[in-house]
Amino acid sequence: MKLNPTRDQLVKMYIDSLQQDQIPWRKAWSAEELQNPISKTTYHGVNKMLLWWISDLRGLKDPRFATFNQIQDLKQTLHPGQKWHLKEGSHGIPIELWKIRKKDTKELIDFDEYAKIVRADPDQKKNYVLWCYTYRVFSFEDIEGVPALVMKQSKTVPIPLLQEFCEEVNENMGVKVEHSGNIAFYSPSSHSITLPPFATFDTAEDYYATR
Repeated sequence: MKLNPTRDQLVKMYIDSLQQDQIPWRKAWSAEELQNPISKTTYHGVNKMLLWWISDLRGLKDPRFATFNQIQDLKQTLHPGQKWHLKEGSHGIPIELWKIRKKDTKELIDFDEYAKIVRADPDQKKNYVLWCYTYRVFSFEDIEGVPALVMKQSKTVPIPLLQEFCEEVNENMGVKVEHSGNIAFYSPSSHSITLPPFATFDTAEDYYATR
């Protein structure tokens, strides 16, 4: 079966990781949701997985992405007064978009509109097919002239019992815990654990599990 560019790249990355004995792992912290602030799209599913993975490999901290046309903004309607420029040598990431296509007119509609049509006339189902096409997005870190990222306020709330448990375990093992940066690791030389700040974790449970 032929895969679209998004899934094809994801499959290749998984195979490469397995061959290198590096099983992919979803880190449990992030500054913001992966998103396209121009279209107000928050990425989910396969798109989110691929964007997160490539961001991690490239060391990207900015969760924002935009298409080439959005960056160019030839009509100056998307980010008026701002001139964005894609840095030379930047590589886009393939994103998939699913729509419903009418067979005769090739018209593309979203799922909500399709649901309304089918509810009104169930026989219309035979006139439509599921359709997927791909396009590329670029990280805001590869774009000059974009506004600085404004971090959202954390909603992660500590859990006293788990906090007490972790502190007791760390104290008994003599392991220091420091919070900084964007990676989680244990250092044998200093016998210490480094974690990203608590507020950057998706949930309190994710923080304590990682710790």
